Amino acid sequence: MNLHSFTKRSERDIMAPWLAELQKHRRFTLPGMLLMLLTAIAGIALLAISGWFIVGAGITGALLAAGAWVYFDIYIAGAAIRVLALLRTVGRYGERVINHDAVLRLQQQWRVQVFTQIVRQPSRFVSQLRSADLSQRLTHDLSTLDALYLRIKAPSVVAIIMLIAVLVAVYWVYQSTYILILSLVCYGAALLGGIWGARYLSKKPGRREQYYYQRVREHGQNYVEGLAELDAAQAAAATQQDVIQVGDALTQAQANRLKQQRMLSSWVSLWSGVVVILLLGVGASLVEQGQVSGPQVALLVFAALAYGELIQSLPEQNGHWGAVLQASEQLNTVTTRERDEPEVVHNAELVSAMAWEHIDVQLRGKVIFSNLSMQVQRGEHLALLAPSGVGKSLLISLLLGLHYPDRGLVCLGYESAHWKTKLGVIEQDSRVLAGSLAENLRIVKPHATDSQLWDALEFAELAETVKNMPDQLQTLAGAGGFRLSGGQARRLQLARLYLQDPECVILDEPFTGLDRATQNTLKQRLETWLASKTCFMVAHSADALPPAEAYYTLIKGKAERLKT
Repeated sequence: MNLHSFTKRSERDIMAPWLAELQKHRRFTLPGMLLMLLTAIAGIALLAISGWFIVGAGITGALLAAGAWVYFDIYIAGAAIRVLALLRTVGRYGERVINHDAVLRLQQQWRVQVFTQIVRQPSRFVSQLRSADLSQRLTHDLSTLDALYLRIKAPSVVAIIMLIAVLVAVYWVYQSTYILILSLVCYGAALLGGIWGARYLSKKPGRREQYYYQRVREHGQNYVEGLAELDAAQAAAATQQDVIQVGDALTQAQANRLKQQRMLSSWVSLWSGVVVILLLGVGASLVEQGQVSGPQVALLVFAALAYGELIQSLPEQNGHWGAVLQASEQLNTVTTRERDEPEVVHNAELVSAMAWEHIDVQLRGKVIFSNLSMQVQRGEHLALLAPSGVGKSLLISLLLGLHYPDRGLVCLGYESAHWKTKLGVIEQDSRVLAGSLAENLRIVKPHATDSQLWDALEFAELAETVKNMPDQLQTLAGAGGFRLSGGQARRLQLARLYLQDPECVILDEPFTGLDRATQNTLKQRLETWLASKTCFMVAHSADALPPAEAYYTLIKGKAERLKT
């Protein structure tokens, strides 16, 4: 996802999935929006009645001082003020509680939903995602989407509804279509700037801010995780400078967004002030003509002041639109995609367990495979021997769906719903998670007993080593297995494969990092264990693999069988 791909889709297309999500969860959001509306009504009515009461009390006092007899009921107005003040307080508190609860519920459901959609994507797509990208999607991007309801949609809807209420009050007091239209024009200009203007002007800086926030996070994470290597290569200072430059770009984007918000806030204040002056001037004229009373004008003017205060925050709230768009676009890239690439063919009725048929692959302009065909029959042990860089591991990636051929078919003789349970893989790099040794083993067999775990470790020549660890099976492997040696991580992977006990096994340099004695012991054990299984193995030489029935090599992008 780069800074220029965002404009390829319309805003409606980008936001459609998330607006649909809000609609689906309106049982969470609607009560909060109603309380926001109740709070706005109470706040505007409180200031309006307070203004009416103050002016009315002042006129009454002046008349009494002049010796006139005047009746003024302070109790109804006083009671209304107290009720409205209490209603506003309760409404504001309730709105905060319910809206925060709604947002947390949405975040909970969205995170699970986004993660579920990510893992359902084709393996090739998921394998290309970096941890920094996934972290950004599942944390900051989803948190940014809070603003879609809490800062953008709900306040804008409340502001429009309250505009109708204020305009009704204007017409009710002044009985003038002309004043009504002028008020509508002025407030329309204010809302145009505060809502749609803020959204339009925030798109570019908000998008840049969201983009550079991710870059700061990514650069910072890479710097911390690779500090030792960067120091060794004397590149730490240059990397620090990259982080600083990206941080400066983020700061500049934030400054641009805030500058536009201040400008639009001034715009909203200007037109709100025009309405107040208009109502005050026309009201003074009507009071002089005896058509309305001073308290009525005060009620309307204070209502306009309260409404102006309500819409004053709209530029800031809708200024998050650009960030929301960028976050939505980035989330859409990992949750929805068109499957326009061929996938691995799964068919339990195939004679062969694995097959590559007329495969062509080019990478960075270099031909890797050219019309390559090879099959592994059920129960057969086949080995591919070739030097580094010619595509041995790429054949396995094609089989697992981590890469797709430019031409040809990749076939697995297992049903698509069950093939992952029937296929066990030892990759070239040892895959160890940050949990305990027991958790790493139970990935393939969640309900395995401790006795079964020890049997697997015994098979992999790792049991004695683990028994000598203070926490034994509960020993933490560390992120990427950094608490283990390379040989221990490799044997842990072999123990996991033994515990899984799949029908079909793929081995990619299975003895990497092991000493000669351990390698020989495990080779013999694997030979016995693999006797009843289908196995495809790749390595540089036959010495690095258990015995196979057939050996192949890669010559000019084609698989050629070796004479044994």
